[in-house]
Amino acid sequence: MLLASRVWTCLCFMIKKQTRAIIQHQSVKYDLFPLSPLSRHRLSIVKRKVLVLDLDETLIHSHHDGVVRQTVRPGTPPDFVLKVVIDRHPVRFFVHKRPHVDFFLDIVSQWYELVVFTASMEIYGAAVADKLDAGRGILQRRFYRQHCTPDLGSYTKDLGAICNDLSSVFILDNSPGAYRAYPDNAIPIKSWFSDPTDVALLNLLPVLDALRFTADVRSVLSRNLHLHRLCRPNRTDIPVNSSFTKIHRIETPSKIVDQVENCIDNIVTQVQEFDSTKDSKKFKSRIPQRMCN
Repeated sequence: MLLASRVWTCLCFMIKKQTRAIIQHQSVKYDLFPLSPLSRHRLSIVKRKVLVLDLDETLIHSHHDGVVRQTVRPGTPPDFVLKVVIDRHPVRFFVHKRPHVDFFLDIVSQWYELVVFTASMEIYGAAVADKLDAGRGILQRRFYRQHCTPDLGSYTKDLGAICNDLSSVFILDNSPGAYRAYPDNAIPIKSWFSDPTDVALLNLLPVLDALRFTADVRSVLSRNLHLHRLCRPNRTDIPVNSSFTKIHRIETPSKIVDQVENCIDNIVTQVQEFDSTKDSKKFKSRIPQRMCN
């Protein structure tokens, strides 16, 4: 009887664990509803925005022949294979698409003009963009490594070359160094390599749906002050003989994004604690007037 009880307890534990995993990683369903007359009017009086998309570790992940340490689990089949010639040598790239990327592109292409901007070579980046576009004609404008600016051992992307009106353009990129000069025109995203349960692209749909109604994207994106401080430090505070290059190489993109998300989690926790307090009027009286406006 004792053995049967233990077996039953273990079985229940495994079922509950599996159920929690399914609930935690289930896909986010984002339904599109017709706009109200007021929303259509609001959308008609603002300029159509430009969404700039990075490729590697943002929309896809790839590895090529000869890679000793792969970031993808062995045996995982690629979504497609590219055969390109680099320096007269044929190279095969095994490309894995981030979960829900096709659905993501299909939705946001209805809201924004999409532009691909990658620091990769054109012969590779163009082939990847063609596969993601899949004949839909939604990724026609493209920028590659030759359009980037070398800076501190990495590549920065000039959003001004894409759209001269910075109020109507922003970038989605896993590398903060890419938009170092435009922190108020950027949305960070975690680097993706192989996690099949990733829903980062789906989670961005609500904010992207709302952002298209703004007159200036910077009025929203610039409010992430923590990200603003990380991506655009005050260089006058850095001594001339300090190794500024090393600072930016140590702060990897994933680490910076993790810090940003931790900051957001702390803010959400504080808001929840505030909602649970009964003495809300007393709490509000301590908030500076400029924060209540």
